[in-house]
Amino acid sequence: MTKNNTSEKEFWKYIRNYLTIYLLKIRCLSPRTIDSYRQSITLYCSFLKEQNNLDFSKVSFEHITRDSVLKFIQWLRGRDCGISTCNLRLSALKSTLKYCADENISLYSIYQEIKRISLMKAPRMPVKYMSESALKALFSQPDTRTFSAQINSPFNTQINSLFIYT
Repeated sequence: MTKNNTSEKEFWKYIRNYLTIYLLKIRCLSPRTIDSYRQSITLYCSFLKEQNNLDFSKVSFEHITRDSVLKFIQWLRGRDCGISTCNLRLSALKSTLKYCADENISLYSIYQEIKRISLMKAPRMPVKYMSESALKALFSQPDTRTFSAQINSPFNTQINSLFIYT
């Protein structure tokens, strides 16, 4: 068995354990969150296939470099992914590599290299406040904690009129 083949098998073993044991049983993350991590790894492998003509089965830790991950982020941007989506994918890769480095100290240098990649800065969205007329409408509503307000509420008035006039 060649060293490359062992490296490929080792990569996928770590990925499987990360998704099925660590995230699910140790960190107790939701299935949707785990699926998001899985999608990030799958997208990175798809990027490697598209850019380097690399089959999924051939992916190993040797293919995870700072340059490759930076190109992956640009590739995502080219697919119209937003800044927060790119940051999510990058964070998922960093988390995956941290797990792998914790499991095998020889992978720590790969993790350190990727860890230094900064998240992109997303523009801050302005806070939207309610209009003055909306606030007035809200505050003019009766206090439903009092009995008289409950009886005189528009809903109860309509219900009462149904019983009276039917």
